Amino acid sequence: MVMLVITGWSAESAWLNGSWSQLDYCQRLYHCTYLRGRALRSMAESLAMRDPCEFQLVSRQHAEALAYTLESSGAQFEIKQLWPEKVVSLDLYRKGTEVKTITQAIADIR
Repeated sequence: MVMLVITGWSAESAWLNGSWSQLDYCQRLYHCTYLRGRALRSMAESLAMRDPCEFQLVSRQHAEALAYTLESSGAQFEIKQLWPEKVVSLDLYRKGTEVKTITQAIADIR
């Protein structure tokens, strides 16, 4: 699970003169989070009001547009990986658990 935590906002680190609208935040949140409907609008409003908040992301890769938007607005945030994603190949799994293929199991029975 990947979380984005906004700890604060800094006017000095913002490099965009204008501000992003609630609709802009809605669009970016829609593409990188699981939020929909009222929860999406509420979170977008929190971002527009520059409140500290945190929410779950689909993945780090999907959050690039939102990260760019937040950086340009002066947000101080951190993307946290709460538990590592494990990718195990089928061959390594079979070796580790000693799971045999169907052909090997039949051969052992004979």
